[in-house]
Amino acid sequence: MLRRDLREIYRSFSPDAAQKEDLQTGILEGRPKGTDIKGKKWKPKGQTRIRLTAALIVLLALAGGVYAAWQYGLISEAYQAVMQYRQEHSQEQAPTPSAAPQTEEPDMEQTVLETYKTLVSKYRTAIRENWDAARCMEEDISILVTFLTEPEQLSAVRMDLDENGVPELIITDGNVIYDLYAYGEGKAIHVFSGAERNAYSLTAENEIVNVGSNGAASTVYTFYRYSAGNLIVDQRVIYDAGVSPENPWFRGFGEVEDADPISEDDANGIIDSYPTVAIPCVPITEYT
Repeated sequence: MLRRDLREIYRSFSPDAAQKEDLQTGILEGRPKGTDIKGKKWKPKGQTRIRLTAALIVLLALAGGVYAAWQYGLISEAYQAVMQYRQEHSQEQAPTPSAAPQTEEPDMEQTVLETYKTLVSKYRTAIRENWDAARCMEEDISILVTFLTEPEQLSAVRMDLDENGVPELIITDGNVIYDLYAYGEGKAIHVFSGAERNAYSLTAENEIVNVGSNGAASTVYTFYRYSAGNLIVDQRVIYDAGVSPENPWFRGFGEVEDADPISEDDANGIIDSYPTVAIPCVPITEYT
């Protein structure tokens, strides 16, 4: 009851909306320009927002510039530090370039050895299979092989006759050379083959002596120097009783027809100046 009476008293003293407007109008008409109802200075709300916004933009721009400058400074310092570190350590850490792949060249000595092994195996086969003269000629080996019955009777020896660093292959029985091979242009070169009346032998100076005969009345002694798969005539001594029975000895340095007469003593002296020697033997069954 008491509370209700109090509310009624309060309402009697509270002005309605029209009274409030009249009251405010009367109060505002009497206050100075630029002051609020309490007499404090004020400014229109629109202008205040614009100025505050402008100030905020300026502050943000300044802050952004300072931040950007700070960031740039940090980045610049970091960049310089990295570059300096790279310069100081590039030599140490730079990977060593790998060598370009190279094609390995086959070992020359091994290649020659394998080539000669193939040739030697042909002689073992020829003796074991009893090749005849026709088969030997067809296979390009000396027909002297037909006189052998066991592979152990024949030897294969490597010797560097011209001292050029590449050995030759000598097929021999220790005295007579059956075949001589050289190596050149990636293959074996057959220099010569011996025969029954066309024998080759070797001197201590690695000269090649060839004795060819057409019978008791005709014999040709040819002395060669060997060089890189070639036989170079040093000189010849010819005995030919059919041409001159009284003086059958001749000496030449080229073709047989170009030989000049010499005495028998001179002929024997030349022949004796090319003494032949035994060739060290390694049976083809043991050749490696």
